[in-house]
Amino acid sequence: MRCRRCWLAPWQSKRRPIYQGSRGCADRALGGRWTCRSKGHIFHEKYNPPQKAGICDLDGSELYQREDDKEETVRNRIQVYFAQTMPLIEYYQKAGLLIEIDGAQPIEQVTADLLAALTKKA
Repeated sequence: MRCRRCWLAPWQSKRRPIYQGSRGCADRALGGRWTCRSKGHIFHEKYNPPQKAGICDLDGSELYQREDDKEETVRNRIQVYFAQTMPLIEYYQKAGLLIEIDGAQPIEQVTADLLAALTKKA
């Protein structure tokens, strides 16, 4: 199963990145996200927690959980993903344009793998 969407600019390349991970990985990654109310900085309960719960490390503003980051909404998004996105993934895979990234790795490694894959000549 694939989880997490790419946050870089994949349209700058013909290749398309996709993160690999388990269903539980997607639930945990998407369900624990908190957003800085002031500037939109992103934190995660498990993978990138703020130093002080509920407070942005970068500007001290309140962190909140958006409706689309709550567990029930995340589960629905994953179901929609399987129904609507999988055909596109299969298309890019058959065309040899899909870059698969292990999304269960630490954030720094996922970022490094993604940047390496996008800058690699196809």
